[in-house]
Amino acid sequence: AGPDVPLGWLGQLAFAFAPHAEVSHVDVGCLVAVPSWCTAQDAAFLPAAETAISIAHDAHPRAGESVYVFGAGIIGLLVIAALHGSALVVAVDPVASRRQLALRIGAAAALSPEGLPRRAADVAVECSGNPKALQAAIDVTRDSGTVVLAAWDGRKPMSLALGTRFHRSHLKL
Repeated sequence: AGPDVPLGWLGQLAFAFAPHAEVSHVDVGCLVAVPSWCTAQDAAFLPAAETAISIAHDAHPRAGESVYVFGAGIIGLLVIAALHGSALVVAVDPVASRRQLALRIGAAAALSPEGLPRRAADVAVECSGNPKALQAAIDVTRDSGTVVLAAWDGRKPMSLALGTRFHRSHLKL
């Protein structure tokens, strides 16, 4: 700890949003004390949990709506957990073990990306970072539905089919 860190912080488990690294330099004002009941291992998931809750807020499902979550990695699984109980959640992932995890944490169904129904979701959330998954999320969403792009896709070139159906569907991205 630097010389400006108050003594009360020394030895205290703390959390701060910072880039992935073994060591980060952050202003003491950015620190949040981790409660004693929360382990360091659990606290390591705080950024992912905050992201998932933010994504769930963006998805904003209404009672009875279906939400297809593409990608059952850590963020997708946390989104599924955050949405469980507020919507009918369907996980979509090519990896069978991830689909099984999704079912264990609250997904009503878990599907492989192959052979998805068309226009079945009120909301689709793309958490995988795979451009094909974004296209599948658009294709699976009903007219006037919502597609939430939650993955970091900025480094990959992407080609999407945004023709007549997309323009007439009134989807919100």
